[in-house]
Amino acid sequence: MSNLFKKLISFTLLLAVAFSTVSCQSKKKKQEKEESAAVAGKAVLNIYSFSSGYGSEWLTEAIKEYEELNKDVVIGDKKGIVIKPTTDTNGVAGATMAGRNEVIYFLEQQDYYELVANNYVADITPAITGSNKYDNNSKTLESKMYDDQISYLKRTNSSGKVSYYAYPHYFTSFGIVYDVDLFDSKGYYFADGYDANGALADMFLGSAGVSAGWAKTAGPDGTPETGDDGLPTTYEEFLLLCRFISEVGNDNPLIWSGQHRDAYLTHFINALATDYEGKDQMRLNFTFDGYATNLGTVQGGQFVEDANDTFIDGTNGQELARQAGKYYAMDFYSDLYNSPAVNNADTQRTLYSSTYSHTVAQEDFLIPTTRRNAMLLDGSWWETEATAAFDKVVKANGSQYSKQNRRLGWMPLPKHSSKVGTKQTVYELMYPLCVVKNGLDVNGWEYKYALDFIQFINSDEQIAKFNQRTGCTKSLKYDLTDAQYKSLTYFGKSYYDAYKASDIVFPYDNNLLFANNQKVFQEIDYNGQGSPLYKSTDYPTCFVRGIENGKTASSYFSGMYTYFSALSIWRSSK
Repeated sequence: MSNLFKKLISFTLLLAVAFSTVSCQSKKKKQEKEESAAVAGKAVLNIYSFSSGYGSEWLTEAIKEYEELNKDVVIGDKKGIVIKPTTDTNGVAGATMAGRNEVIYFLEQQDYYELVANNYVADITPAITGSNKYDNNSKTLESKMYDDQISYLKRTNSSGKVSYYAYPHYFTSFGIVYDVDLFDSKGYYFADGYDANGALADMFLGSAGVSAGWAKTAGPDGTPETGDDGLPTTYEEFLLLCRFISEVGNDNPLIWSGQHRDAYLTHFINALATDYEGKDQMRLNFTFDGYATNLGTVQGGQFVEDANDTFIDGTNGQELARQAGKYYAMDFYSDLYNSPAVNNADTQRTLYSSTYSHTVAQEDFLIPTTRRNAMLLDGSWWETEATAAFDKVVKANGSQYSKQNRRLGWMPLPKHSSKVGTKQTVYELMYPLCVVKNGLDVNGWEYKYALDFIQFINSDEQIAKFNQRTGCTKSLKYDLTDAQYKSLTYFGKSYYDAYKASDIVFPYDNNLLFANNQKVFQEIDYNGQGSPLYKSTDYPTCFVRGIENGKTASSYFSGMYTYFSALSIWRSSK
C-alpha cells in the first residue's frame, strides 16, 4: 500500500471522526436546548430512583402524567411543574442526600433506623396519613400498608408524636421462572397417578402424553384444573423433573447467574426456608418474641426435632439458627448441586462461573435454541431487567418471542414433603423504600409537592400502572381490575396471582434488638457472605460456596448455630 493511499485513508478516517464528534455535540446541544425550553418558567422538582432490576420506564411515564396534571399549577412566579429524574444502579447513601439536588429518593437495602436517627430523611406523615386526592375514595396511603410495615415504619418520639419517614416501594422476592410453552410442548408435567417407583419416563406426560391428552397431577395447590397442574409439589419431585428434562427431554433444566450465585442462590435458599417455616415462625428471626416450634439438631445425617418448643426472646436468638426450614432448604440445595442433571460439565462453565452474568442467563433462558433452558432462578424483577434480551430474541426469531407473547410463569416453590398443602410464604428481600431528604422548608413548595408526588405515585391507578409496566407488584395491599389484570404479560399475571395468594415475611421489626443490629439481620453482601441467615464459622462464606468446597448441609447447619451463638448482641438476661 502506497504512503499516499495510507494518508488518504487516515485523512478520511479523521474526517469521519470529526463529523461524528460534531454531530454528537450538535445533538447534545439540541437536547439541552429542548430541555431548557421545557423547563423555562416552570418549577423543577428533582427525583432519584435506583433503577437496577425494574428500570426507569415506570417512573418516566408516571412523571409525564403528573406534569400534565399539574401544568397549570402556579408556584411563585412559575407555572407548572417539571420533574427531573436521576436514575442509576449505584444507589444513594443517606449521608450524601444533603449534598444532592434530588428531593425524593426511591431506594432499596437501606437501614431505616439509621436514616431516621441521623436525620437524613424528612417526616412525610401528612402524605401517609392524609386523604389522597388522587384516589376516588380519598383513602390514605397508610391503609394500603401491611400491619408489619406500619409497625416498622411508624416512629414515636419521646413526646408521643407519631411520624412516618418512609413509605414502601416495589416488592421483591426470589424464585423459579419456567417456560410454559416449552413445558406444554414437551410434557414436562407429572402424569396423574404416576408410580413413584416406576421408570422416570412414565412419571411424566412427555410429548406422547400431551398429544394423547393425558391428565396432569393436581399440582402444588392440590386442586385439579388450575394453573399449577402437573408442576412439582415436593423437593423430590423437583429433582425428578430436572432429571426428566435433561435425560428424556434433552433440554437443560435450570440456570442462574454464576456471577451472582453467592447472592442469588442464597436468596433461593432463604425463599425455601421461609416457605417451610411459614410467616409466624420466620418472623421470629426479626421479632425475637414467641415460641419456636421446630428447632432441632442433625443426628446421623437426619434432622431431629427438639422434644419441646423454645420461647425466643432477646437472650437466645441464636437458637433460631436451628430452625428446621433452614436445614431442609440447605439439604435440598445440596441435592440440587449434586444432581448431574443440574451440575455437569456444561453448566460448570456457566452456573459456577464468575463471568456468567444475570443478563446473559436471562437471554439464554429466552433464546429458542435446540437444547432449551427450561427454568431460570431469578428475582421478581427479572422480566423488566430482561427487556433488552427480549428485544434481541424478537429481532432474531420473530414477534412470537416478545415479552407480551411469551408464556413464562412464576413456579410455586417445591416443598418439603411434610409441608405439602400449606400456604406459600414469601420473603421480601430488598426492602425498597421511598423517602424525602431532610432539611427542606416544610412550608416551602418542594416539600409540599414531594409529598404530593408520593401520594400520586401510590394512588390506586399508579400502583396498577407500575404493575403493568414492570410485570411485578408494589409492596402494598391492592387489587387490580379485570381490565388491568388482562393487560399484564403471562408472567405478570402469574406473579400477581402468587403475590395475592401468599403470606409475606417482611424482614424487619420495631424491637430494640433488631433496631440496634439491623445490618446484622438484614445484610445482603454480594461479595461472598450471602445472607446472615446462612453464615457459619464452619466455613467462613455463604452456604453455596461451602457446598462447592466440599461442605455438607449438616456441618454447615451446625456451624450456623456456632456462629450466631458467638455474637455479642444477645441480652444476658430478660
